[in-house]
Amino acid sequence: MTAGKVQRSGWAVVVALLVADMVYGFQQTAISPAIPTVQQDLSASREWTVWLFSGYLIVGSVAPVFLGKLGDRIGRTRVYLWALVVFALGSVATAVAPNIELVVIFRMVQGVGGVVFPLSFAIATEVLPREKANTAIGVLTGGFGLGAVLGSPVGGALAQLLSWRWIFGVGAIALALAILMVRFVVPSLGGGVPRGLDTPGAALFGGAIAALIVAITEAHTAAGPARCHW
Repeated sequence: MTAGKVQRSGWAVVVALLVADMVYGFQQTAISPAIPTVQQDLSASREWTVWLFSGYLIVGSVAPVFLGKLGDRIGRTRVYLWALVVFALGSVATAVAPNIELVVIFRMVQGVGGVVFPLSFAIATEVLPREKANTAIGVLTGGFGLGAVLGSPVGGALAQLLSWRWIFGVGAIALALAILMVRFVVPSLGGGVPRGLDTPGAALFGGAIAALIVAITEAHTAAGPARCHW
């Protein structure tokens, strides 16, 4: 294979990864303007609706610690692809969930998609020449940021014009595209690295992240109705 073909193939991989990164960023912020609608539609309490953020962020922060190690063992591309599948299934389930409890649970399932961001860096570094890898990482980081920035206005528009459920439906459609692209474009990478997981350390890290996120989100709720801007 010529150098030109290798480079074009590498950038095709980056495009596939970019779609997934943008969806992950989008799902972080898109629900924000729709919170009052979700709360009213499902007759939910503020304590439950705040977990639409907390649950997603906790799983999205902790999952990469475990799944990254798993990628070293069985293959980064395989873990990446299965994380996208779980992310997509969580999106579909959230879109059709009949009550706030299930919406929160499936939002936490969506959080498994948090591993796509760090794994996309690792994959891009492997498929691109060293001098191009930094540019690719910048593009992927920018894509995540763009998805997060677009999440609030697009999510608000979807909630107002259609339904808050379409926030997750649109995400699922985009993820289906990303899954197809990754399946047929991204080569099998990684695997076979006998790295053990520091389970106590990972559990401590996960607990610290969870405590921090809960403290931040619950502090907003504890401030009372006069301080709440939802």
